[in-house]
Amino acid sequence: MEDEKNMTSEFQALNKNFTNAVLDVIVTMTGMEPDLLAEAIKDENTGGISASMTLVSSRNILATLGMQEEAARFLVSYMTGLSEAELTGEDLCDGIAELVNMICGRAKTFLADTEFGFKLTSPFVIIGDSYRIVQKKNVVKQIKSFHVGEHVITWELAFP
Repeated sequence: MEDEKNMTSEFQALNKNFTNAVLDVIVTMTGMEPDLLAEAIKDENTGGISASMTLVSSRNILATLGMQEEAARFLVSYMTGLSEAELTGEDLCDGIAELVNMICGRAKTFLADTEFGFKLTSPFVIIGDSYRIVQKKNVVKQIKSFHVGEHVITWELAFP
C-alpha cells in the first residue's frame, strides 16, 4: 500500500510538471493560451494524429499528444506561419512530433532538480482514421484535454 501512495504522489508531481509543460509550449509556439478542460475527452478508437515519446528512467513514461487533423493543421499553421491549406501531411507529422518533443523536453527541464533523470527517445507519429494506443494492464494513466482555439487536444501520460 505504501508503494501505491508513493506512486500516486510521484505521478501527481510528474503530471503537474507535464501539464505545465503543455501549457508553456503551446503558448510559446502558437501565442494561444490553452484552456484545461474539467474532464478529459478521450475516445479509445480515435482518428487523426498523435505523437508519442518514451521517457526512460527508473520510471518509464509514455507521453502522447493526440488530436484530430483539423486541430493539427491549426496548431502547425501557427507554429510555422504557413496557411492551413499549404501544410502537407509531412508538415503535420513533423509539427506534431516537434510539439511532443518540446513538451517532454520542457518537462525534463522542470524536473531537472528531482530524482527524475529522464532520457528522451525520438518522437513517433501515428495517423489514421481509427487507431488505439494500448498499454499493458496496471498502467497508471493521466489524461487531460485542452481547448486551443476551437479545437481540443489530448495529453496522456502512462507508466507502470
